[in-house]
Amino acid sequence: MKKSRIILWSLFLALIFNGCSINKNTKDKCTEPITVFEYNNAYYEYFNIDYLKENGLYKNITTDDLGNEIFVLPSGVISHDKGYDNCKVYEYTPVNSNALVVVDKNGEYQVFGFCNFIDDKPTDGIRILEVYNVTDSNDIITIEEISPYEKNFLGTTTPKILNVHTDRKFIERFYTEYKNMIDVGNETYQNDAFSNVTEEQWQSGYDEYLKNQKDFHLTLKNGLKIKLSFYPEIRYMRGYVANYKISDEFSDFLEN
Repeated sequence: MKKSRIILWSLFLALIFNGCSINKNTKDKCTEPITVFEYNNAYYEYFNIDYLKENGLYKNITTDDLGNEIFVLPSGVISHDKGYDNCKVYEYTPVNSNALVVVDKNGEYQVFGFCNFIDDKPTDGIRILEVYNVTDSNDIITIEEISPYEKNFLGTTTPKILNVHTDRKFIERFYTEYKNMIDVGNETYQNDAFSNVTEEQWQSGYDEYLKNQKDFHLTLKNGLKIKLSFYPEIRYMRGYVANYKISDEFSDFLEN
């Protein structure tokens, strides 16, 4: 029973931080259906204008921004909106990657973004880098280091930027480590993170593994961001529903 609760909570956290969201900027976060389709062994979710603006990705899309036609949405694939039936999907040339695509919904150009992979193969770091077309460390402009649970003067929890890394040695080290990260899977992560947690600790709202958590946002040349969470207490990095057990050396590097 305890392990089931832990697994469900872990999956919930993973969905909040990375991967397909339940929805974004909607009035009713419980009932609005997810606008998502499957393409090229991945899920792609609709990114509304508010989300694009918040992430610095918004622009008025014209035909000049469209690359090759790569897909046609089959009828019923987005079952709650028949307006997507047989719509064409195009490359989005400004970002030059598979992370964003454009759907022509009856003359309205809509941006859809990569969530995570469909298959159950390990989501190793190199797979994510390939989606975002990151081929070397020079494709990364900066790395923001963020404390996600800082409290402001009102006592409200709010993210706080601790550092914006522009040093090329830091970026090169981070890129090299991420490229070689192996997704160990959820079972191994669960055992490493929670095997010693007692029922009493869990009932009390165990969250020691979140202590000193840092998030790292990699800003790329094409304007996109790759987002990862680092948990120093258990020496794991997580993102895109992947679990990376990192070395003690790299963990110490990120803590200092």
